[in-house]
Amino acid sequence: MAAAGTGLPEAAAITHHAHTYTLEILPERIDWHRFRALVSRARRLSDDGGDDRAVALLHQADDLWRGDPLAGLPGSWAERTRTSLAEQRLSATTSRIAMQLRLGRFSEVVGVLCSLVDQFPDDETLLGYYMLACYGCGRHADALRIYQEARRKLRTELGSDPSEELARIHQRILRRVPAREVLFDGPQHAPDTFRTDYAPHNLPRQVALVGRRPEMRRFHAVIAAASRTEGDGYASIVALEAISGMAGVGKTALAVNAASALGRHFPDGQLYIDLRTHARVQEPMSAATALATLLRLLGVPATAIPAALEERTDLWRTMLSHKRAVIILDDAADTDQVRPLLPGLSPSLIIITSRRHLAGLPGAHSLALDVLPPQDAVALFRTFSGQERTQDTTGISRIVSLCGHLPLAIEIAANRFNARPAWSLADLRERLTRGPGRLAELHDGYSEMARAFEMSYLTLTPAQQSAFRRLALHLGAEFGPHAASALMGLPPQQTERLLESLLYCHLLQEPRPDRYRFHDLLGEYARALAHSEDDEETRDQAVQRLIDYYLSATETADALVYPQRPRMARQRADSTTGSVGTVGTRLPWRDAEAAKEWLVTERSNLLTVERHARTHGIPRQAALLSHALAEFLDAECHWVDTDRMQRHAVDHWKQAGDQRALCLALLDLSATRTNTGHYPEAMAAARHALELARATHAPDAEADALRKLGILHWNHGRNHEALAAHREAIAVHVRSGNTWGQARCENNYAISLLHLGKHQEALEYFTRAIDTFQQAGDRRNSAKCINNLGDLHLQVGDVELARRTYETSLALTMDVGSLSDVATMQANLAGLLSASADRHDVASGMDMFRECLFTFRRLGDRKNEGNALIGLGTAHFGLGQFTEAATHHQQALTLARSIGAAQEEARALRCLGSAEAALGHLAVAAEHLCAAISLAHRIHFPEEEARATDALAEVRLREGSREAAQELWRQAFELFDGLDKTEASRVARRLDTKDAKS
Repeated sequence: MAAAGTGLPEAAAITHHAHTYTLEILPERIDWHRFRALVSRARRLSDDGGDDRAVALLHQADDLWRGDPLAGLPGSWAERTRTSLAEQRLSATTSRIAMQLRLGRFSEVVGVLCSLVDQFPDDETLLGYYMLACYGCGRHADALRIYQEARRKLRTELGSDPSEELARIHQRILRRVPAREVLFDGPQHAPDTFRTDYAPHNLPRQVALVGRRPEMRRFHAVIAAASRTEGDGYASIVALEAISGMAGVGKTALAVNAASALGRHFPDGQLYIDLRTHARVQEPMSAATALATLLRLLGVPATAIPAALEERTDLWRTMLSHKRAVIILDDAADTDQVRPLLPGLSPSLIIITSRRHLAGLPGAHSLALDVLPPQDAVALFRTFSGQERTQDTTGISRIVSLCGHLPLAIEIAANRFNARPAWSLADLRERLTRGPGRLAELHDGYSEMARAFEMSYLTLTPAQQSAFRRLALHLGAEFGPHAASALMGLPPQQTERLLESLLYCHLLQEPRPDRYRFHDLLGEYARALAHSEDDEETRDQAVQRLIDYYLSATETADALVYPQRPRMARQRADSTTGSVGTVGTRLPWRDAEAAKEWLVTERSNLLTVERHARTHGIPRQAALLSHALAEFLDAECHWVDTDRMQRHAVDHWKQAGDQRALCLALLDLSATRTNTGHYPEAMAAARHALELARATHAPDAEADALRKLGILHWNHGRNHEALAAHREAIAVHVRSGNTWGQARCENNYAISLLHLGKHQEALEYFTRAIDTFQQAGDRRNSAKCINNLGDLHLQVGDVELARRTYETSLALTMDVGSLSDVATMQANLAGLLSASADRHDVASGMDMFRECLFTFRRLGDRKNEGNALIGLGTAHFGLGQFTEAATHHQQALTLARSIGAAQEEARALRCLGSAEAALGHLAVAAEHLCAAISLAHRIHFPEEEARATDALAEVRLREGSREAAQELWRQAFELFDGLDKTEASRVARRLDTKDAKS
């Protein structure tokens, strides 16, 4: 910049345009252009087998990064640009790691992979690399542990198993295959940044295909024809279309079986994606979302996937240009949805299934999938109904003809027959031929399928038919018996009998006890019947009863599980069709734990009901349900779910002019905003709530607002303001006689005292709060207080007592606490272990911190995410891994500053300074430590000020400034003397040593 305008040939120049300025400078003088050039050169070298030189170039490229790009520049453009640049840096790092693994440099990448997996815990490519790196370093058990943890998380959180590729890596490690052969069976180089060295396989399970021999021959013929033109890079596309009305004709089954049979021709993978055009609960998948899913299946990190559809298409086509993979695009809507998913010149096979004819796909081979031939239809019926009662081939032929030879219709009829041992084939055939058809009631796409469903429907009694239609109006994916009772408007016993009858007829499914759902096509058929046979008023009344039930039941559960919270008066049903306000009393809840289990099970349905009420002209019930759910969603850390509904509740009560309800809605919103680190909004909501509570003379809400303000002050490091707020809250509770509320505020009061170094006073308040909670039977809050007591013991230097206290708190919390509670307790114990001189303790602490970091990120708890990053960095520091430590502390610092968490910022600055000092970067270290001291002093955080001062003394001594170091140690001693006697003694010894030397 200084050289701009000097006229030198290589000088930068600033050019003025209409509303902008442009810096004109040679590209090779811009770090970003240099980075891209180095990555491009490395890619070419790797393509030619020069991984060794490519790794060196990628290291040079990474060294060009100095902190975040465009740091300090506000605005959405800057944020998008930062994200894009970071994604490209990550893709280069991932490519470099793959090259280093191919070169056998396992120990070089373990540390960086550990950090990357912490940042991107769901990236199975990185997990596979991490497993290989540990295995290559001789850490066989660690590699297996990484897989077990990944499998546990996928099963508990997503209900799925690891990808076949990750499972394959696991199996090879179990068999102790040589490390270099675990991932890389093919050429030992990567043609481009994102290319993976494994073949993904995610085809869904399907029963063995019955029939379809001509269609399978057609597939083999297409492959044979494509192989003859392989030199042209021909992309074979097979579109499976449904004849009008032929839903359930078996398109997916044929596609998956064909992909499996042809897999040997496509060694680079077998990929499947459901485009969800006819999904009931989920929205149809857009082309952009589908491309993101497909790219992830090919190993592209989520952070490296472009935002724009065109860029995703370009990347997808580039990656397929050299791959032989078979890809199924299932349940496509139309040509526009599919076209961006098609490859360019590629040896891959794309199989598309759709209920519509997909015209206009270049190079596509259309295969109109017809119903089964009679012989195959008979064989399919016998497959599902068994052989003993199906010897009459003529009788079966008549039945499958009545089913239209549709595979799904045949399966339903066969299952029906199999469930009725008393029936003969003639009985089943007679039911299939009763009465006129109802095809006119369904659109063309379901005309033949309706005959099969109609057969089951017409065999039902009028009460069963009504129940079938009512249940289809449920707003969620599955439901319980009480929701069914509300929809039907019937007593529970009668409802239970009807549910059992529908289960028996295979018109309902029961995936687990007392949870019911429709098969997707049966659900569509039932909803069509509800709209054709029932008038709008009848349907609306059923849905209104359902909403009334969920609101009443949620209020009942909330009162049982969280009896102490300020809440609105219990609401009666708004429906004029009959009160269900007493339904909650009929729920089989033995205790608060059973009520909480119901809330956990029904959470998805409750959120769906709230959204339906909010968007269908029932705003009051949506706002009431938001409040009834608030404490549960907060305790279980579902903060992402609550933001929109709580904002709506606030808006609704403002418009309604209900100040009491508005006050409580603001308190709910303030808690959510606090837990997600949005402190300014949380503060504004809490202050507004405090004004309303005082105006409406609501002491419980007033005290809660004061407590929330105190917590916010504490999060900002303003402990004196926090003490003042908590004192006011305690006084309000004393006046109203609320001892439980008083104890909760005393716990928060003690926390602020602890951070001000007032240990004895904090001990008194912690002890008092613990006694009160235990007397009230509140084990969860008692555990939190015990954990805080462990912090106190640790600060005064009693490490062994602190450890025992933490372990007691953790054991209690794992029994009664939320996921966030458990992670918080684990983090405290992990911090203690990480500071141990025992390396096994440090390793255990590091594992705990990784688990906590994953939990906090999943919950959206940004403040505790920062604490976990600091803890993980400290553990790396204790093991001498200073670069990894600095990386984690820098991430924590950035996060703390972004949410205004002053205490976490001070800690991150101090820890980052120590890590930089250990790396020999003394000037940078001193800068961070001085900033930490200044911030800690400003926010009245004496413990952190003392630790940062002590660390800065070490840096000054290493710089040769002995007098400066002595003065800093004297300051640190004075600070520690009133806080931590153990640390004060240690600093005193250092001071004595330096004085003696001087």
